[in-house]
Amino acid sequence: MADIMVEDEEQLQQGIGKGDQSESQRAQLDSALEALRQSEETIRALLNAATETAVLVDPQGTILALNRVAAQRVGKSVDELLGVCVYDLLPPELAESRRAMVDEVARSGLPVRFEDERAGILFDNHLYPVFDAQGEVIRLVIFSRDMTKRKQAEIQSVRYRSERDSALEAWQASEINFRALAEAMPTAIAVVQNDRIRYANSATGVLTGYAQAELQTMDFWDFVHPEFRALTREQELARERGEEAAARFEIKVVTKEGQERWVDVSVGAIQFEGKPAGLAVALDITQRKEMELTLRASEAQNRALLDAIPDMFFRLSRDGTYLDFMPAQGMQPYRPPSEFLGKTVLEILPAEMARAVMHHVQQTLATGQTQIFEYSLEVGDQLHHYEARLVPSGLQADQVLAIVRDITQRREREAIVEEERERIARDLYDGLAHTLYLLGLRLDYSRRHSRRDSWGASGEPHPSIEMEGTDPPGQGSPAQAPHTRAPLSALELTILRLVAQGLSNSDIGAELGMAEKTIGNRLTGIFNKLGVSNRVQAALYALRQGLASLDEGNE
Repeated sequence: MADIMVEDEEQLQQGIGKGDQSESQRAQLDSALEALRQSEETIRALLNAATETAVLVDPQGTILALNRVAAQRVGKSVDELLGVCVYDLLPPELAESRRAMVDEVARSGLPVRFEDERAGILFDNHLYPVFDAQGEVIRLVIFSRDMTKRKQAEIQSVRYRSERDSALEAWQASEINFRALAEAMPTAIAVVQNDRIRYANSATGVLTGYAQAELQTMDFWDFVHPEFRALTREQELARERGEEAAARFEIKVVTKEGQERWVDVSVGAIQFEGKPAGLAVALDITQRKEMELTLRASEAQNRALLDAIPDMFFRLSRDGTYLDFMPAQGMQPYRPPSEFLGKTVLEILPAEMARAVMHHVQQTLATGQTQIFEYSLEVGDQLHHYEARLVPSGLQADQVLAIVRDITQRREREAIVEEERERIARDLYDGLAHTLYLLGLRLDYSRRHSRRDSWGASGEPHPSIEMEGTDPPGQGSPAQAPHTRAPLSALELTILRLVAQGLSNSDIGAELGMAEKTIGNRLTGIFNKLGVSNRVQAALYALRQGLASLDEGNE
Protein backbone atom coordinates (compact mmCIF):
# COMPACT_ATOMS: atom_id res chain seq x y z
CA MET A 1 0.00 0.00 0.00
CA ALA A 2 2.92 2.37 0.78
CA ASP A 3 4.44 1.50 -2.59
CA ILE A 4 1.23 2.48 -4.31
CA MET A 5 1.26 5.82 -2.53
CA VAL A 6 4.95 6.45 -3.32
CA GLU A 7 4.40 5.64 -6.97
CA ASP A 8 1.44 7.98 -7.21
CA GLU A 9 3.31 10.72 -5.37
CA GLU A 10 6.21 10.47 -7.81
CA GLN A 11 3.79 10.82 -10.69
CA LEU A 12 2.33 13.95 -9.13
CA GLN A 13 5.70 15.54 -8.57
CA GLN A 14 6.76 14.75 -12.15
CA GLY A 15 3.71 16.65 -13.39
CA ILE A 16 4.96 19.80 -11.56
CA GLY A 17 8.62 20.69 -12.04
CA LYS A 18 10.50 21.68 -8.93
CA GLY A 19 11.71 24.85 -10.42
CA ASP A 20 8.30 25.85 -11.55
CA GLN A 21 6.51 25.23 -8.27
CA SER A 22 4.69 28.26 -6.92
CA GLU A 23 3.19 28.53 -3.51
CA SER A 24 -0.24 27.73 -4.87
CA GLN A 25 1.04 24.73 -6.78
CA ARG A 26 2.89 23.49 -3.74
CA ALA A 27 -0.30 23.73 -1.72
CA GLN A 28 -2.12 21.86 -4.46
CA LEU A 29 0.50 19.10 -4.36
CA ASP A 30 0.25 18.75 -0.60
CA SER A 31 -3.54 18.56 -0.82
CA ALA A 32 -3.31 15.84 -3.48
CA LEU A 33 -0.79 13.87 -1.39
CA GLU A 34 -3.06 14.10 1.64
CA ALA A 35 -6.00 12.87 -0.40
CA LEU A 36 -3.85 10.00 -1.61
CA ARG A 37 -2.95 9.03 1.96
CA GLN A 38 -6.62 9.14 2.96
CA SER A 39 -7.46 7.02 -0.05
CA GLU A 40 -4.82 4.52 1.08
CA GLU A 41 -6.38 4.33 4.52
CA THR A 42 -9.78 3.88 2.95
CA ILE A 43 -8.54 1.10 0.68
CA ARG A 44 -6.83 -0.64 3.60
CA ALA A 45 -9.99 -0.42 5.69
CA LEU A 46 -12.05 -1.77 2.83
CA LEU A 47 -9.65 -4.67 2.27
CA ASN A 48 -9.56 -5.62 5.93
CA ALA A 49 -13.30 -5.29 6.28
CA ALA A 50 -13.78 -8.05 3.75
CA THR A 51 -14.28 -11.50 5.24
CA GLU A 52 -12.81 -13.19 2.20
CA THR A 53 -9.43 -12.99 0.47
CA ALA A 54 -8.68 -9.64 -1.25
CA VAL A 55 -5.36 -9.06 -3.06
CA LEU A 56 -4.20 -6.16 -5.31
CA VAL A 57 -1.51 -7.10 -7.86
CA ASP A 58 0.11 -5.46 -10.85
CA PRO A 59 -0.06 -7.09 -14.30
CA GLN A 60 3.12 -9.04 -13.51
CA GLY A 61 1.53 -10.58 -10.40
CA THR A 62 3.39 -8.60 -7.77
CA ILE A 63 1.35 -8.13 -4.60
CA LEU A 64 0.73 -4.45 -4.01
CA ALA A 65 -1.85 -4.80 -1.21
CA LEU A 66 -3.81 -7.53 0.61
CA ASN A 67 -5.98 -7.98 3.64
CA ARG A 68 -5.33 -10.02 6.76
CA VAL A 69 -7.61 -12.88 5.61
CA ALA A 70 -5.44 -13.39 2.53
CA ALA A 71 -2.28 -13.41 4.64
CA GLN A 72 -3.75 -15.88 7.14
CA ARG A 73 -4.73 -18.32 4.39
CA VAL A 74 -1.09 -18.62 3.26
CA GLY A 75 0.23 -18.59 6.83
CA LYS A 76 2.16 -15.29 6.63
CA SER A 77 1.78 -11.68 7.72
CA VAL A 78 0.66 -8.81 5.49
CA ASP A 79 4.12 -7.16 5.54
CA GLU A 80 5.79 -10.44 4.57
CA LEU A 81 3.64 -10.75 1.46
CA LEU A 82 3.87 -7.16 0.13
CA GLY A 83 6.07 -7.12 -3.01
CA VAL A 84 5.98 -10.92 -3.32
CA CYS A 85 4.95 -12.41 -6.69
CA VAL A 86 1.66 -14.17 -6.22
CA TYR A 87 2.71 -17.00 -8.55
CA ASP A 88 5.49 -17.95 -6.14
CA LEU A 89 2.85 -18.86 -3.58
CA LEU A 90 1.16 -21.37 -5.89
CA PRO A 91 2.12 -24.84 -7.16
CA PRO A 92 3.84 -24.61 -10.61
CA GLU A 93 0.95 -26.07 -12.63
CA LEU A 94 -1.57 -23.84 -10.85
CA ALA A 95 0.70 -20.79 -11.15
CA GLU A 96 0.77 -21.10 -14.97
CA SER A 97 -3.00 -21.24 -15.26
CA ARG A 98 -3.35 -18.19 -12.94
CA ARG A 99 -0.78 -16.25 -14.95
CA ALA A 100 -2.73 -16.95 -18.14
CA MET A 101 -5.91 -15.62 -16.50
CA VAL A 102 -4.18 -12.45 -15.24
CA ASP A 103 -2.76 -11.82 -18.72
CA GLU A 104 -6.18 -12.32 -20.27
CA VAL A 105 -7.78 -9.78 -17.89
CA ALA A 106 -4.97 -7.28 -18.49
CA ARG A 107 -5.31 -7.70 -22.24
CA SER A 108 -9.10 -7.72 -22.51
CA GLY A 109 -10.00 -5.49 -19.58
CA LEU A 110 -12.82 -7.89 -18.71
CA PRO A 111 -13.31 -9.55 -15.30
CA VAL A 112 -12.94 -13.32 -14.94
CA ARG A 113 -14.57 -15.77 -12.51
CA PHE A 114 -13.33 -19.31 -11.82
CA GLU A 115 -13.32 -21.97 -9.10
CA ASP A 116 -10.43 -24.00 -7.79
CA GLU A 117 -9.58 -26.23 -4.84
CA ARG A 118 -6.55 -25.86 -2.60
CA ALA A 119 -5.83 -27.98 0.47
CA GLY A 120 -9.33 -29.38 0.47
CA ILE A 121 -10.92 -25.92 0.35
CA LEU A 122 -13.05 -24.88 -2.62
CA PHE A 123 -12.63 -21.24 -3.67
CA ASP A 124 -14.84 -19.01 -5.82
CA ASN A 125 -12.37 -16.53 -7.46
CA HIS A 126 -13.00 -13.17 -9.19
CA LEU A 127 -10.37 -11.07 -11.13
CA TYR A 128 -11.28 -7.40 -11.65
CA PRO A 129 -9.16 -5.01 -13.77
CA VAL A 130 -8.14 -1.52 -12.48
CA PHE A 131 -7.69 1.15 -15.21
CA ASP A 132 -5.61 4.33 -15.35
CA ALA A 133 -6.75 7.63 -16.85
CA GLN A 134 -5.90 6.43 -20.36
CA GLY A 135 -8.02 3.23 -19.91
CA GLU A 136 -5.08 0.91 -19.56
CA VAL A 137 -5.12 -1.92 -17.06
CA ILE A 138 -2.52 -1.09 -14.48
CA ARG A 139 -3.61 -3.34 -11.60
CA LEU A 140 -5.86 -6.28 -10.85
CA VAL A 141 -7.94 -7.06 -7.76
CA ILE A 142 -8.34 -10.71 -6.78
CA PHE A 143 -11.28 -11.75 -4.56
CA SER A 144 -11.46 -15.36 -3.33
CA ARG A 145 -14.38 -16.72 -1.34
CA ASP A 146 -14.42 -20.06 0.54
CA MET A 147 -17.25 -21.99 -1.10
CA THR A 148 -16.64 -25.32 0.65
CA LYS A 149 -19.64 -25.28 3.00
CA ARG A 150 -21.95 -23.82 0.42
CA LYS A 151 -20.88 -26.41 -2.12
CA GLN A 152 -21.36 -29.16 0.40
CA ALA A 153 -24.80 -27.79 1.18
CA GLU A 154 -25.60 -27.67 -2.51
CA ILE A 155 -24.39 -31.23 -2.94
CA GLN A 156 -26.45 -32.29 0.06
CA SER A 157 -29.43 -30.42 -1.32
CA VAL A 158 -29.07 -32.10 -4.69
CA ARG A 159 -28.67 -35.48 -3.00
CA TYR A 160 -31.67 -34.80 -0.76
CA ARG A 161 -33.82 -33.79 -3.72
CA SER A 162 -32.67 -36.87 -5.57
CA GLU A 163 -33.37 -39.12 -2.63
CA ARG A 164 -36.69 -37.39 -2.02
CA ASP A 165 -37.68 -37.84 -5.63
CA SER A 166 -36.57 -41.47 -5.53
CA ALA A 167 -38.43 -42.02 -2.26
CA LEU A 168 -41.51 -40.35 -3.66
CA GLU A 169 -41.42 -42.54 -6.72
CA ALA A 170 -40.79 -45.61 -4.56
CA TRP A 171 -43.60 -44.61 -2.20
CA GLN A 172 -45.99 -44.13 -5.09
CA ALA A 173 -45.01 -47.52 -6.48
CA SER A 174 -45.15 -49.01 -2.99
CA GLU A 175 -48.62 -47.64 -2.33
CA ILE A 176 -49.83 -49.06 -5.61
CA ASN A 177 -48.30 -52.42 -4.72
CA PHE A 178 -49.69 -52.16 -1.18
CA ARG A 179 -53.22 -51.61 -2.39
CA ALA A 180 -52.93 -54.43 -4.91
CA LEU A 181 -51.54 -56.78 -2.28
CA ALA A 182 -54.07 -55.72 0.36
CA GLU A 183 -56.98 -56.36 -1.98
CA ALA A 184 -55.64 -59.83 -2.73
CA MET A 185 -55.27 -60.75 0.95
CA PRO A 186 -58.04 -62.78 2.66
CA THR A 187 -57.36 -60.98 5.96
CA ALA A 188 -58.83 -57.61 6.90
CA ILE A 189 -56.33 -54.74 6.43
CA ALA A 190 -57.00 -51.14 7.49
CA VAL A 191 -54.89 -47.96 7.55
CA VAL A 192 -55.76 -45.57 10.38
CA GLN A 193 -54.73 -41.91 10.76
CA ASN A 194 -55.93 -39.92 13.76
CA ASP A 195 -58.44 -42.69 14.56
CA ARG A 196 -60.04 -42.32 11.13
CA ILE A 197 -59.96 -45.24 8.71
CA ARG A 198 -58.16 -43.98 5.60
CA TYR A 199 -58.12 -47.27 3.76
CA ALA A 200 -59.78 -50.67 4.21
CA ASN A 201 -59.52 -53.62 1.87
CA SER A 202 -62.45 -55.68 0.67
CA ALA A 203 -61.81 -58.37 3.32
CA THR A 204 -62.46 -55.74 6.01
CA GLY A 205 -65.87 -55.17 4.46
CA VAL A 206 -66.59 -58.90 4.47
CA LEU A 207 -65.59 -59.12 8.14
CA THR A 208 -67.53 -56.08 9.37
CA GLY A 209 -70.44 -56.03 6.92
CA TYR A 210 -69.68 -52.41 5.94
CA ALA A 211 -68.92 -51.27 2.39
CA GLN A 212 -65.41 -49.90 1.81
CA ALA A 213 -66.84 -46.43 1.21
CA GLU A 214 -68.68 -46.61 4.55
CA LEU A 215 -65.55 -47.73 6.38
CA GLN A 216 -63.60 -44.70 5.17
CA THR A 217 -66.13 -42.43 6.91
CA MET A 218 -65.80 -44.27 10.23
CA ASP A 219 -63.43 -44.22 13.16
CA PHE A 220 -61.57 -47.38 14.02
CA TRP A 221 -63.34 -47.54 17.39
CA ASP A 222 -66.80 -47.61 15.80
CA PHE A 223 -66.78 -51.37 15.35
CA VAL A 224 -64.51 -52.39 18.26
CA HIS A 225 -66.59 -54.19 20.90
CA PRO A 226 -67.27 -51.94 23.95
CA GLU A 227 -65.57 -54.48 26.24
CA PHE A 228 -62.29 -54.02 24.36
CA ARG A 229 -62.28 -50.30 23.52
CA ALA A 230 -60.46 -49.24 26.69
CA LEU A 231 -57.79 -51.90 26.25
CA THR A 232 -57.26 -51.13 22.57
CA ARG A 233 -57.20 -47.39 23.20
CA GLU A 234 -54.62 -47.75 25.96
CA GLN A 235 -52.39 -49.77 23.65
CA GLU A 236 -52.65 -47.06 20.99
CA LEU A 237 -51.82 -44.25 23.45
CA ALA A 238 -48.83 -46.21 24.73
CA ARG A 239 -47.48 -46.50 21.18
CA GLU A 240 -47.98 -42.76 20.64
CA ARG A 241 -46.01 -42.07 23.85
CA GLY A 242 -43.20 -44.29 22.61
CA GLU A 243 -43.86 -46.86 25.31
CA GLU A 244 -43.81 -50.58 24.82
CA ALA A 245 -47.16 -51.89 23.66
CA ALA A 246 -48.48 -55.20 22.43
CA ALA A 247 -48.09 -55.56 18.66
CA ARG A 248 -50.61 -58.40 18.57
CA PHE A 249 -53.75 -59.04 20.57
CA GLU A 250 -57.19 -60.61 20.35
CA ILE A 251 -60.38 -58.53 20.56
CA LYS A 252 -64.01 -58.69 19.60
CA VAL A 253 -65.61 -56.50 16.91
CA VAL A 254 -69.28 -55.80 16.20
CA THR A 255 -70.49 -56.14 12.62
CA LYS A 256 -73.00 -53.91 10.91
CA GLU A 257 -75.67 -56.51 11.69
CA GLY A 258 -74.73 -56.47 15.39
CA GLN A 259 -72.95 -59.82 15.38
CA GLU A 260 -69.88 -60.28 17.57
CA ARG A 261 -66.74 -61.60 15.87
CA TRP A 262 -63.37 -62.50 17.39
CA VAL A 263 -60.30 -61.18 15.54
CA ASP A 264 -56.54 -61.60 15.96
CA VAL A 265 -55.13 -58.09 15.38
CA SER A 266 -51.53 -57.17 14.48
CA VAL A 267 -50.62 -53.48 14.44
CA GLY A 268 -47.67 -51.49 13.11
CA ALA A 269 -46.58 -48.04 11.93
CA ILE A 270 -46.35 -47.07 8.24
CA GLN A 271 -46.27 -44.02 6.02
CA PHE A 272 -49.50 -43.52 4.11
CA GLU A 273 -49.76 -40.76 1.55
CA GLY A 274 -46.61 -39.24 3.01
CA LYS A 275 -47.89 -39.11 6.61
CA PRO A 276 -47.50 -41.42 9.63
CA ALA A 277 -50.31 -43.93 9.99
CA GLY A 278 -51.18 -47.12 11.79
CA LEU A 279 -51.61 -50.42 9.97
CA ALA A 280 -54.02 -52.97 11.43
CA VAL A 281 -54.23 -56.53 10.11
CA ALA A 282 -57.14 -58.57 11.49
CA LEU A 283 -57.76 -62.29 11.08
CA ASP A 284 -61.22 -63.67 11.83
CA ILE A 285 -60.75 -66.29 14.57
CA THR A 286 -64.39 -66.61 15.61
CA GLN A 287 -64.56 -70.25 14.62
CA ARG A 288 -61.33 -71.01 16.44
CA LYS A 289 -62.57 -69.23 19.56
CA GLU A 290 -65.82 -71.16 19.47
CA MET A 291 -63.87 -74.39 19.10
CA GLU A 292 -61.64 -73.35 22.02
CA LEU A 293 -64.70 -72.64 24.16
CA THR A 294 -66.17 -75.99 23.17
CA LEU A 295 -62.88 -77.69 23.86
CA ARG A 296 -62.53 -76.00 27.24
CA ALA A 297 -66.07 -77.02 28.13
CA SER A 298 -65.33 -80.56 26.96
CA GLU A 299 -62.08 -80.60 28.93
CA ALA A 300 -63.90 -79.34 32.02
CA GLN A 301 -66.56 -81.98 31.55
CA ASN A 302 -63.95 -84.69 31.01
CA ARG A 303 -62.05 -83.47 34.04
CA ALA A 304 -65.23 -83.56 36.09
CA LEU A 305 -65.93 -87.07 34.82
CA LEU A 306 -62.40 -88.18 35.57
CA ASP A 307 -62.58 -86.62 39.00
CA ALA A 308 -65.84 -88.46 39.57
CA ILE A 309 -64.40 -91.81 38.49
CA PRO A 310 -63.12 -93.58 41.59
CA ASP A 311 -60.17 -95.08 39.70
CA MET A 312 -56.45 -94.51 39.50
CA PHE A 313 -54.85 -94.43 36.04
CA PHE A 314 -51.36 -95.74 35.30
CA ARG A 315 -49.62 -95.65 31.91
CA LEU A 316 -47.10 -98.47 31.58
CA SER A 317 -44.56 -99.33 28.90
CA ARG A 318 -43.94 -102.83 27.56
CA ASP A 319 -41.18 -103.39 30.13
CA GLY A 320 -43.47 -102.31 32.98
CA THR A 321 -42.07 -98.79 33.45
CA TYR A 322 -44.49 -96.34 35.07
CA LEU A 323 -44.79 -93.51 32.50
CA ASP A 324 -47.67 -91.47 33.88
CA PHE A 325 -50.15 -91.45 36.73
CA MET A 326 -53.47 -89.79 37.50
CA PRO A 327 -54.70 -90.11 41.07
CA ALA A 328 -58.26 -90.73 42.21
CA GLN A 329 -59.98 -88.82 44.95
CA GLY A 330 -59.81 -90.68 48.23
CA MET A 331 -57.36 -93.30 46.95
CA GLN A 332 -53.73 -93.65 47.91
CA PRO A 333 -51.30 -95.51 45.62
CA TYR A 334 -48.99 -98.21 46.96
CA ARG A 335 -46.06 -95.74 46.80
CA PRO A 336 -45.99 -91.96 46.17
CA PRO A 337 -45.70 -90.98 42.46
CA SER A 338 -42.27 -89.41 43.07
CA GLU A 339 -41.02 -92.86 44.05
CA PHE A 340 -42.50 -95.02 41.27
CA LEU A 341 -42.66 -92.81 38.14
CA GLY A 342 -39.81 -93.77 35.81
CA LYS A 343 -39.32 -97.12 37.54
CA THR A 344 -40.67 -100.57 36.69
CA VAL A 345 -43.31 -102.60 38.51
CA LEU A 346 -40.59 -105.15 39.33
CA GLU A 347 -38.82 -102.44 41.33
CA ILE A 348 -41.93 -101.21 43.13
CA LEU A 349 -44.41 -104.05 43.74
CA PRO A 350 -43.89 -107.28 45.65
CA ALA A 351 -42.31 -109.94 43.43
CA GLU A 352 -45.38 -112.17 43.00
CA MET A 353 -47.64 -109.19 42.38
CA ALA A 354 -45.16 -107.64 39.90
CA ARG A 355 -45.00 -110.90 37.90
CA ALA A 356 -48.79 -111.02 37.69
CA VAL A 357 -48.91 -107.41 36.42
CA MET A 358 -46.22 -108.06 33.81
CA HIS A 359 -48.09 -111.17 32.61
CA HIS A 360 -51.25 -109.13 32.01
CA VAL A 361 -49.27 -106.29 30.38
CA GLN A 362 -47.83 -108.75 27.85
CA GLN A 363 -51.23 -110.33 27.28
CA THR A 364 -52.82 -106.94 26.66
CA LEU A 365 -50.18 -105.95 24.09
CA ALA A 366 -50.22 -109.37 22.42
CA THR A 367 -54.01 -109.71 22.07
CA GLY A 368 -55.13 -106.07 22.06
CA GLN A 369 -57.91 -107.10 24.42
CA THR A 370 -58.78 -105.86 27.89
CA GLN A 371 -57.27 -107.87 30.74
CA ILE A 372 -59.03 -107.88 34.13
CA PHE A 373 -57.58 -109.24 37.34
CA GLU A 374 -57.82 -108.65 41.09
CA TYR A 375 -55.07 -108.37 43.67
CA SER A 376 -54.49 -107.28 47.24
CA LEU A 377 -51.86 -104.95 48.73
CA GLU A 378 -51.20 -103.48 52.12
CA VAL A 379 -51.37 -99.70 51.87
CA GLY A 380 -50.43 -98.06 55.09
CA ASP A 381 -51.60 -100.36 57.86
CA GLN A 382 -54.65 -101.69 56.05
CA LEU A 383 -55.13 -104.47 53.50
CA HIS A 384 -56.79 -103.19 50.32
CA HIS A 385 -58.30 -105.19 47.49
CA TYR A 386 -58.07 -103.86 43.92
CA GLU A 387 -59.46 -104.61 40.47
CA ALA A 388 -57.19 -103.74 37.53
CA ARG A 389 -58.29 -103.33 33.90
CA LEU A 390 -55.48 -103.17 31.35
CA VAL A 391 -56.26 -101.79 27.88
CA PRO A 392 -53.94 -100.84 24.97
CA SER A 393 -52.92 -97.17 25.10
CA GLY A 394 -53.85 -95.05 22.11
CA LEU A 395 -50.69 -92.96 22.50
CA GLN A 396 -48.08 -95.63 21.73
CA ALA A 397 -48.30 -99.14 20.34
CA ASP A 398 -46.15 -100.58 23.13
CA GLN A 399 -47.95 -98.98 26.07
CA VAL A 400 -50.94 -99.97 28.19
CA LEU A 401 -53.33 -98.03 30.36
CA ALA A 402 -54.06 -99.60 33.72
CA ILE A 403 -57.35 -98.54 35.37
CA VAL A 404 -57.25 -99.54 39.03
CA ARG A 405 -60.24 -99.45 41.36
CA ASP A 406 -60.27 -100.07 45.10
CA ILE A 407 -62.83 -102.86 45.70
CA THR A 408 -62.15 -103.30 49.40
CA GLN A 409 -65.63 -102.17 50.41
CA ARG A 410 -67.17 -104.32 47.70
CA ARG A 411 -65.31 -107.34 49.02
CA GLU A 412 -66.52 -106.55 52.52
CA ARG A 413 -70.10 -106.21 51.30
CA GLU A 414 -69.79 -109.46 49.37
CA ALA A 415 -68.54 -111.19 52.53
CA ILE A 416 -71.51 -109.85 54.47
CA VAL A 417 -73.89 -110.93 51.72
CA GLU A 418 -72.32 -114.38 51.59
CA GLU A 419 -72.56 -114.71 55.36
CA GLU A 420 -76.17 -113.61 55.25
CA ARG A 421 -76.87 -116.03 52.40
CA GLU A 422 -75.41 -118.88 54.43
CA ARG A 423 -77.45 -117.84 57.45
CA ILE A 424 -80.62 -117.69 55.40
CA ALA A 425 -79.88 -121.07 53.87
CA ARG A 426 -79.19 -122.50 57.28
CA ASP A 427 -82.39 -120.98 58.66
CA LEU A 428 -84.35 -122.33 55.73
CA TYR A 429 -82.85 -125.78 56.21
CA ASP A 430 -83.44 -125.69 59.95
CA GLY A 431 -86.96 -124.36 59.51
CA LEU A 432 -87.81 -127.01 56.93
CA ALA A 433 -86.34 -129.77 59.09
CA HIS A 434 -88.14 -128.33 62.10
CA THR A 435 -91.45 -128.23 60.29
CA LEU A 436 -91.10 -131.73 58.88
CA TYR A 437 -90.12 -133.09 62.29
CA LEU A 438 -93.06 -131.45 64.06
CA LEU A 439 -95.32 -132.64 61.30
CA GLY A 440 -94.08 -136.19 61.93
CA LEU A 441 -94.64 -135.86 65.64
CA ARG A 442 -98.18 -134.62 65.13
CA LEU A 443 -99.01 -137.42 62.72
CA ASP A 444 -97.68 -139.98 65.16
CA TYR A 445 -99.50 -138.33 68.00
CA SER A 446 -102.70 -138.38 66.01
CA ARG A 447 -102.37 -142.13 65.30
CA ARG A 448 -101.69 -142.92 68.92
CA HIS A 449 -104.51 -140.67 70.10
CA SER A 450 -106.92 -142.36 67.71
CA ARG A 451 -105.84 -145.84 68.90
CA ARG A 452 -106.27 -144.83 72.55
CA ASP A 453 -109.75 -143.57 71.92
CA SER A 454 -110.68 -146.79 70.21
CA TRP A 455 -109.24 -148.92 73.04
CA GLY A 456 -110.74 -146.75 75.77
CA ALA A 457 -107.38 -146.70 77.44
CA SER A 458 -106.12 -143.76 79.36
CA GLY A 459 -103.08 -142.59 81.12
CA GLU A 460 -100.65 -143.48 78.27
CA PRO A 461 -97.53 -141.40 78.33
CA HIS A 462 -97.53 -138.12 76.36
CA PRO A 463 -95.80 -138.45 73.01
CA SER A 464 -92.16 -137.59 73.47
CA ILE A 465 -88.85 -137.72 71.83
CA GLU A 466 -88.40 -141.24 73.01
CA MET A 467 -90.76 -142.42 70.25
CA GLU A 468 -88.76 -144.33 67.68
CA GLY A 469 -88.53 -143.20 64.11
CA THR A 470 -89.33 -139.57 64.95
CA ASP A 471 -85.84 -138.07 64.87
CA PRO A 472 -85.22 -135.88 61.85
CA PRO A 473 -82.39 -136.98 59.58
CA GLY A 474 -79.00 -135.90 60.76
CA GLN A 475 -80.25 -135.02 64.26
CA GLY A 476 -79.19 -136.66 67.49
CA SER A 477 -81.57 -138.36 69.87
CA PRO A 478 -83.78 -135.76 71.64
CA ALA A 479 -83.19 -137.55 74.91
CA GLN A 480 -79.62 -136.44 74.65
CA ALA A 481 -80.41 -132.67 74.32
CA PRO A 482 -78.37 -130.79 76.93
CA HIS A 483 -79.86 -128.76 79.76
CA THR A 484 -79.84 -124.94 79.56
CA ARG A 485 -76.57 -123.24 80.35
CA ALA A 486 -78.20 -120.00 81.53
CA PRO A 487 -81.73 -119.05 82.52
CA LEU A 488 -84.03 -117.91 79.72
CA SER A 489 -85.89 -114.63 80.02
CA ALA A 490 -89.65 -114.46 79.69
CA LEU A 491 -89.28 -113.12 76.13
CA GLU A 492 -86.86 -115.89 75.23
CA LEU A 493 -89.22 -118.54 76.68
CA THR A 494 -92.05 -117.06 74.56
CA ILE A 495 -89.90 -117.14 71.43
CA LEU A 496 -88.82 -120.72 72.20
CA ARG A 497 -92.47 -121.80 72.67
CA LEU A 498 -93.43 -120.24 69.33
CA VAL A 499 -90.48 -121.94 67.62
CA ALA A 500 -91.68 -125.28 69.04
CA GLN A 501 -95.09 -124.58 67.54
CA GLY A 502 -93.42 -124.32 64.08
CA LEU A 503 -93.61 -120.54 63.52
CA SER A 504 -90.98 -118.85 61.30
CA ASN A 505 -88.96 -115.80 62.37
CA SER A 506 -91.24 -113.46 60.42
CA ASP A 507 -94.34 -115.04 61.99
CA ILE A 508 -92.82 -114.76 65.47
CA GLY A 509 -91.91 -111.13 64.78
CA ALA A 510 -95.46 -110.38 63.65
CA GLU A 511 -96.81 -112.14 66.74
CA LEU A 512 -94.60 -110.18 69.12
CA GLY A 513 -94.39 -106.89 67.20
CA MET A 514 -90.64 -107.20 66.60
CA ALA A 515 -88.38 -107.13 63.54
CA GLU A 516 -87.49 -110.41 61.88
CA LYS A 517 -83.78 -109.67 62.27
CA THR A 518 -84.27 -109.04 66.00
CA ILE A 519 -85.97 -112.41 66.33
CA GLY A 520 -83.00 -114.01 64.54
CA ASN A 521 -80.56 -112.37 66.94
CA ARG A 522 -82.66 -113.49 69.94
CA LEU A 523 -82.71 -117.07 68.64
CA THR A 524 -78.92 -117.06 68.37
CA GLY A 525 -78.79 -116.11 72.06
CA ILE A 526 -81.30 -118.85 72.93
CA PHE A 527 -79.28 -121.45 70.98
CA ASN A 528 -76.16 -120.47 72.90
CA LYS A 529 -77.95 -120.73 76.28
CA LEU A 530 -79.46 -124.14 75.44
CA GLY A 531 -76.27 -125.46 73.87
CA VAL A 532 -78.07 -126.34 70.62
CA SER A 533 -77.22 -125.42 67.03
CA ASN A 534 -80.59 -125.24 65.25
CA ARG A 535 -84.32 -124.73 65.62
CA VAL A 536 -85.16 -128.46 65.67
CA GLN A 537 -83.00 -129.09 68.70
CA ALA A 538 -84.46 -126.01 70.41
CA ALA A 539 -88.04 -127.14 69.68
CA LEU A 540 -87.31 -130.65 71.01
CA TYR A 541 -85.88 -129.10 74.16
CA ALA A 542 -89.07 -127.05 74.66
CA LEU A 543 -91.30 -130.09 74.15
CA ARG A 544 -89.25 -132.31 76.45
CA GLN A 545 -89.17 -129.67 79.17
CA GLY A 546 -92.89 -129.06 78.94
CA LEU A 547 -92.40 -125.53 77.71
CA ALA A 548 -94.62 -126.28 74.72
CA SER A 549 -96.98 -129.04 73.58
CA LEU A 550 -98.21 -130.30 70.29
CA ASP A 551 -101.73 -129.59 71.43
CA GLU A 552 -101.02 -125.86 71.31
CA GLY A 553 -100.06 -126.16 67.66
CA ASN A 554 -103.34 -127.91 66.88
CA GLU A 555 -105.63 -125.42 68.58
